[in-house]
Amino acid sequence: LPMAQVIYSGSMNDELSKTTTSRIHEATNAITRTYDAKIAAAQKEIATAQAKQASLQKQVTNSRFLADCEAGLQSCSQTHKLGRGPYYKRDARRAAAAAAELKRARPQLAATIAADQRKIALWRAEERGQLASRLAAIRADRDFLSRQAALDRVERANPAVRKYVLFFLAFLIALD
Repeated sequence: LPMAQVIYSGSMNDELSKTTTSRIHEATNAITRTYDAKIAAAQKEIATAQAKQASLQKQVTNSRFLADCEAGLQSCSQTHKLGRGPYYKRDARRAAAAAAELKRARPQLAATIAADQRKIALWRAEERGQLASRLAAIRADRDFLSRQAALDRVERANPAVRKYVLFFLAFLIALD
């Protein structure tokens, strides 16, 4: 009933605003949940790759330090004998092995990190686009049917409105 929609447009607009806000909230949560899960998984992969790289670097640093201690610092030497003996050679081998492993793994770790960062950037852009599109569609949904649904909710909340609409409908039928 267009006349009732005009008369109760203020109440209907309030009802449409409440519905729009609720739909926006639901859409935002659904879209955000989807992308947050993907982004969190990618960030976890990045953290794992960075931790692996840091662990290898720590092995290199520690083994080099121990080898240098054996070679020249009696205060931190395990044997307290300076020189390039078996402890020095063992620690130097460990440092070289860790450095080789780091050198071998670094390109793959960097590629993983870069790929995950690209995915995260892409997903954030997709999320923004989906949110903008969905929110624009929800805000634009003010056609006759949505206004009629809002009038129905206003009628349920206020019985006097329902009586007026029925009276007006009966009046129009009588005129016809």
